[in-house]
Amino acid sequence: MKQGDILNVAIVGGGPGCKAIIDMIFAEKLSELQMKLIGVACTNPKAEGYRYAQERGIYTTKDYRDLYKLEDLHMIIELTDREKVANEIARTKPDHVRFMDHVAARLFWDIFRIEEERIAQCKRGEEALRDSEERYRTVLEACPDPVVVYDMKGKGIYITPAFTEVFGWTPEELLGKKIDYVPDENWPETQMMINKVLAGESFSGVESRRYTKRGNILDVSISAAIYLNRDRIPVGSVHILRDITDRKLVEEALQKAHHELEQRVEERTAELARTTKQLKLQLTERKRAEEALRVAHRNLAAKADDLEAANEELSQYAYVVSHDLKAPLRAIHNYSDFLREDLRAILDSDRKAYLNGLSRAVRQGEELVEDLLELHRVGRRAVPTQTIDIGVFLKELIASLHLSADVEVVTANNWPTIEAEPTLLRQIFENLISNAIKFNGSAQKHVEVGWLPVSEERYELFVRDNGIGIEPSRYEQIFRVFQRLHTRNDYEGTGLGLAIVKKATAKLHGSIRVESKPGEGSTFFVVLPKTQEER
Repeated sequence: MKQGDILNVAIVGGGPGCKAIIDMIFAEKLSELQMKLIGVACTNPKAEGYRYAQERGIYTTKDYRDLYKLEDLHMIIELTDREKVANEIARTKPDHVRFMDHVAARLFWDIFRIEEERIAQCKRGEEALRDSEERYRTVLEACPDPVVVYDMKGKGIYITPAFTEVFGWTPEELLGKKIDYVPDENWPETQMMINKVLAGESFSGVESRRYTKRGNILDVSISAAIYLNRDRIPVGSVHILRDITDRKLVEEALQKAHHELEQRVEERTAELARTTKQLKLQLTERKRAEEALRVAHRNLAAKADDLEAANEELSQYAYVVSHDLKAPLRAIHNYSDFLREDLRAILDSDRKAYLNGLSRAVRQGEELVEDLLELHRVGRRAVPTQTIDIGVFLKELIASLHLSADVEVVTANNWPTIEAEPTLLRQIFENLISNAIKFNGSAQKHVEVGWLPVSEERYELFVRDNGIGIEPSRYEQIFRVFQRLHTRNDYEGTGLGLAIVKKATAKLHGSIRVESKPGEGSTFFVVLPKTQEER
């Protein structure tokens, strides 16, 4: 390509950068560069630069390889910002075609400026000034604070959109005029600012106030800079007016809050002095009360020791009495059986009834004695804890109960293991399952045994039935010794079953509760630690 020939250029990438380069090439001020755009390739036909090229009548295609076929193509400019595309073009382009990737294209403006400078050095100063003014205008218009430019006579020659937005006046209303928007009381600091400008000085952060077009008054912080002509003579000033109304309101609010805080501190100090005096009096009273409380604690501890000894003595007494009653009751039981056998031939109905009543009373006495002994034995035997698979344990327990055909016991799957004394665990679940069957008038008695974790250290096991249910007001009563909700004629038993369950649960460091409604069955929940260390 010889000097003076036209440089035929094609662009790959139809984005905004493509449109910008098209405008540059078609700009009259760059016409001496003798550059011509003959093709644009872009995979997106809706791209801004691609459509702009079509409007200009430039050849367009979706495949950049089609550009290789253009006659007298001298250069390809890649603007896709994709390294893979750039590498592929560099590899496949014709040898005589020069290639400019997207990195080099970013310097395109500088290349044109250098070329323009070579072509028209005489215009450099003028163009640089226009560029500078444009940059300054762009910066000023992008400034969020209002900006006004004055000449040295104090007339406005430029205002930014932010000035119009904040103060309300348009350029047509102010330019070429002196802006009259200073309140009378703010002229002193305003005159100081005018004097500084006339002396060619800049200033920053001077607080004042200004009217808006609507007559509102804004608090503003004003900064100004002098600008010079080529001969370094001040020809005007640029003023930035930052709206500090909100800040002033905050400062006033803070000052008011500070004053109120000081008053409150004074009031609080006086109140604290009064409180301190009262506390000293209360402290004296508290010391006397603490001493009385220590005496009461000592007395209470002594009474607790006495009570524990009495309970132990009572427990031993109940055990001895129960144990000693077993022999005479067994003898009465045996003698009544002997009488029944010896007098079988001559017993009339009344005498049979008497003997039946005697046998029934003896049997109830034996059950009561056995339950009392069982209650006494709960937790007294030194049985080591074992790791128990609850599912296996319940399966063996249910099998040992020899349930009738009208009883269905359903247990959950995937039971966890637990550390416990097997005897205590059996006392709990044997009594709960037996009660679920006993206090049940359904034709098909249904008992469900399940579990769920309640924390990382504890499980909650439950026994649910479809039995007669319990009044909520009786929840506490059923766990007490000898507390029966029904007569012996209705349901057999001694009234000790749930008392044994509660005591066994406590020995395993657990707890028990019940949820029930009359006629809707009952659910007993037993919470036990996973190990006896976690209690």
